[in-house]
Amino acid sequence: MRCTSGNVALDSTFFERKEASQYYLQRSGRSVKTIKVTTLTDTGSLAVLDLHCYIESEHDTKAGPRVVRVPADDLQTVVADNGFQDWYSEQEMGAHGLEYRAHHRGSKPMAVAHNVLNRLNGYTQRWMAETSYSTMKRTQASALRSQFWYRQFREIVLMFALQNIKKAVEKL
Repeated sequence: MRCTSGNVALDSTFFERKEASQYYLQRSGRSVKTIKVTTLTDTGSLAVLDLHCYIESEHDTKAGPRVVRVPADDLQTVVADNGFQDWYSEQEMGAHGLEYRAHHRGSKPMAVAHNVLNRLNGYTQRWMAETSYSTMKRTQASALRSQFWYRQFREIVLMFALQNIKKAVEKL
């Protein structure tokens, strides 16, 4: 899908695995209960434009720029929570010509000033990504049914694609 508004929200959520494959458990040496998904959601249509699934504990600051790179030509503004805020993410978003609004950590005067400016300039649109997750998890199950991790990744992609199709059909 294409971004219709130019404004997107970057956020992460978790999906529960019913059971992990024995092959994966033996190979990794541990059991994995959840899969983390980072999505790029259009704030105008609540459509999920891109997503990144991973089992390993990857920090949001690493996953955020990776999700934004592909559709960067259609975007103007990216809003994200403080998990995505670091200098590397800000530099990479700026290199793509994007206005990056991330909530800053801390209570220093500079951080407080950045957060006030972000709220005035549309940071509050970030809740739309949470709405997209909530709608999808209520209308479809939040637990994954597939046994193997690569099928679970496909299942997540199909759930978000189905949600996008439902939203497109509702508008007709």
